[in-house]
Amino acid sequence: MSKRKLYVINPYNLDYIKKVEMFEQEYNIDKVLSNNLLKISETIEENDYMKMLEERNEIDIDFYYGTPSKIEDICHAHFEKDIKKCHIYLVEFKNSPKKRILLGLITAYAIESLGMQEVFITTDIKNKNLCLQLKQEGYENLGEENNTVSFLKEATIEM
Repeated sequence: MSKRKLYVINPYNLDYIKKVEMFEQEYNIDKVLSNNLLKISETIEENDYMKMLEERNEIDIDFYYGTPSKIEDICHAHFEKDIKKCHIYLVEFKNSPKKRILLGLITAYAIESLGMQEVFITTDIKNKNLCLQLKQEGYENLGEENNTVSFLKEATIEM
């Protein structure tokens, strides 16, 4: 059995796009992620895309948690390199896990691998399981607005 882990979704890998489409279909999710991945692969050359990820200040990357053959959870992240800020967009779906392992993995990746100092997540105020998990994982509740609640986790500086 394959080990579950965090994967960066490569928009030029058709297997990834097919897995995303299957995930969207299985959980009756709008095809936003798969459509965005296809748009990238159809409009930007792969070398140009990789160069953009390295050189641009603001980048967007999609991730999934699971095995090489199955997506169990998925998210989109927007990174701003100059101010070391990241906003994570967790996809909500029916039967989403009570404890979203992806959350801890993507937070660690943003802070430890990419050097982000602030990680933000905004979710529907009705999503009590995620709100509780965010609090338990050290995210600060920034408040509610328009039926959403925002959370922030700051990188800790070791002395």
